[in-house]
Amino acid sequence: MTKTNYITGLGRHALLLLACIVAGYGRPAAAAEPQARMTIGSGVAAEKTIALTAIARKLTLELPGRVSVRVERKAAPRVLIRFDRNLLELISVQSDGATVKIGMSASFRSNLELRLDIVLNAMESIENNGSADVAIAQLSEPRLLIDSPGSGNVSAAGRVERLIVRLSGSGDLSAGDLAASACEVSASGSGNASLRCSESVSGELSGAGSLSVAGNPKRRSVRSLGASEIEYE
Repeated sequence: MTKTNYITGLGRHALLLLACIVAGYGRPAAAAEPQARMTIGSGVAAEKTIALTAIARKLTLELPGRVSVRVERKAAPRVLIRFDRNLLELISVQSDGATVKIGMSASFRSNLELRLDIVLNAMESIENNGSADVAIAQLSEPRLLIDSPGSGNVSAAGRVERLIVRLSGSGDLSAGDLAASACEVSASGSGNASLRCSESVSGELSGAGSLSVAGNPKRRSVRSLGASEIEYE
């Protein structure tokens, strides 16, 4: 092969390579992964009522955003939902025997606050996993468990014999209006708690929150392993 033919051959290979590169850049990019659709609230307020079984007594909340929940102990168990009209169907209420679980079935954005009025015949436990602010009224139970691993606040009023509290999130517990005979506390988050115990208070604090105990309990055995402070009123 002459020198001229050799150079010409190299030029053809270079042109072929350039054509392949240009063809590659000209191809459409791979389709992006589909993103979850977010439903935008209409801003038109509406309400919906869902009946609950008479044996419902355990409540689990997994609600994000601005949510106000009021729980009462009355007859005719139900959940009254107040929200944007077009977002009502996104509220998931699942009832499995004694347990009622309330959450969201899809992403949403709303300018209205989600409000839930929950009525139960009896209340044995509440688990607040999200950011909902929960107010529990008119309690009269032998035992109540309040489990709050989220950022929502919980308040409670009424009377219980035995109160069990588990705080592992940043939400506060205001139970100074809940008269309890015996209180058991386990706190590992940054939330603060106020209780009223007449007979005994026990437990362990390992977070950064504080504990305030009213009612002058006769037996006191709460250990603080972290930066938590305990105050007896």
